[in-house]
Amino acid sequence: MNTTPSPINILRITDGKPGHENQTFGLAAAIANETPVEVSDFAALPLRQALSAGLFRRPVIDRDAPTADLIVCAGHATHLTALAARRQKGGRIVVLMKPSLPLAWFDLCLIPEHDATTGDNVITTRGAINAVTPTDKQSNKGLILLGGPSQHASWDDATVIQQVQAIIARDPRRWVIANSRRTPESTLKAISQFQLHGTEIVPWETVERDWLPQQLAAAAVIWVSEDSVSMIYEALTSGASCGLISLPKVKATRVAQGVSQLVANGSLVYVNDWLNGAPLPANTAPLNEAERCARLIKARWYANDAPA
Repeated sequence: MNTTPSPINILRITDGKPGHENQTFGLAAAIANETPVEVSDFAALPLRQALSAGLFRRPVIDRDAPTADLIVCAGHATHLTALAARRQKGGRIVVLMKPSLPLAWFDLCLIPEHDATTGDNVITTRGAINAVTPTDKQSNKGLILLGGPSQHASWDDATVIQQVQAIIARDPRRWVIANSRRTPESTLKAISQFQLHGTEIVPWETVERDWLPQQLAAAAVIWVSEDSVSMIYEALTSGASCGLISLPKVKATRVAQGVSQLVANGSLVYVNDWLNGAPLPANTAPLNEAERCARLIKARWYANDAPA
């Protein structure tokens, strides 16, 4: 007799940062594609309150809430709340980053490869997990994503704007240019002063959470400023052909080295190399780390939950 497995109760601990919420949302959605789930969200407590809850066994989740199976979190501010929630509601913690607390305190850590961390409870990922799902591409649609100053790359408006203009001049698609929280106000202001035919400029604060995943999924070509590692991996997950807007280097961090490796293995191309004849890479094998990790989690803990 066929039976449907009981839903996995997933508790997402959120810190209000779009990047972190994108990661946990992406993993929860990927698990839902593998097995029935019920997802509930809980905002991370302030540090002192979360520490007090953990030390004195105070409840952090509604007492009437169901027992948790998985507690999923991303962002250092979520860790103590996740630990306190596990004490109260049971379940296993999956943290989507290299935690600031000992690895052994968590049941599973999904850690990007540039952090060079190993362990029995570690799954190494290619970049951060995200919520992008490839769909049929719109061949005439292109996307340009701009970040800002970072630990491994400085920001220069003139250099960025020159490359953006060169992309649009050479490739006559319908372009959408989007910035991020880190983008200097001067960048979009300067770009908006140019007459860029058929180009839409979209400030990050004017869109909903699902806007960027939808744009990533639909665009056939995506250019990303090289400081924005999370957006680079989102672009590679989307199945689009991807390139990099180059920036002055600050120092050779592990993150920067990871981006350089993506260029070396042909996953990405710099604007100037493309202008000089290098082809845009054909993204024939898009990343899908959310799906891969969801399947590994199911195999690790829920392999016997498949219908009979």
